Parts: sequence; C-alpha cells; structure tokens
Amino acid sequence: MIFKKNELLRIIDMLSSTDKASNNLAFEIIDQSVDKMDITQLIVIYKVSNLSLDVWEKECKRGFKRITDFGTFTGNGLILTKFIEEGCEENALEILMEYFNKLHINIYRDMGFPVDKLDITIKIKQ
Repeated sequence: MIFKKNELLRIIDMLSSTDKASNNLAFEIIDQSVDKMDITQLIVIYKVSNLSLDVWEKECKRGFKRITDFGTFTGNGLILTKFIEEGCEENALEILMEYFNKLHINIYRDMGFPVDKLDITIKIKQ
C-alpha cells in the first residue's frame, strides 16, 4: 500500500498533534495498514513525527515491530543511507528530504544566519 504524499503528511500531523484523539486515530490507521504499508513510508512517519520508539511500542505495537525489524536508527544519515541502498518510495523520500531541509534551516537560524535570505535544497544524486 502506497500512501499519497498528502495522506502521509496528514498522518504525521495527527501524530505530531497535542490532541490525544488525533494521535490515537493516526496509530489506528497505521495499525490497520502496517502489513501492506511501504516500509520506507512507515519509517518516514516515525522519523518526522518525532515520537520515540517507546511511544510507538506502547501505542502501535505492530508498527513498532515493523520499524524495529527494518533496523535501529541512531541518526538521520543511517536512515538516508539505508533508503538509498535499498530503494525508497518517492513520496517518503521527498518528505524525508523536506524534513532534513527544515533541520538544516533551524541549525542555520540558531547560528544567526538570516534564513529568510537562504534557499537550501537537498537532492540525491542520480
């Protein structure tokens, strides 16, 4: 099962919400589709939602198992490397690149750079 980009972003927004009902609904959607879901999309949902594996283990056991079966990630570079080596669903990769871009912008902002004057683009070489 391949989610469209807007569907992935909606699930991520629901998981990132402070509203517990939204969190629960997102985990329910994931739980119902996890066996058919593209693994790279699931990893991106996990990574971009910024919820710990402990939360996933408690709230979405099947999603947690699938994520941890894929690998243990201690850094963004490991995820990207694995995606590049094994292939990655296009929408998942696009969302991941946008996430990395936001992280870099925040780093530059913290360093005092005028981020409103920057246009940062991260691309994967073909």
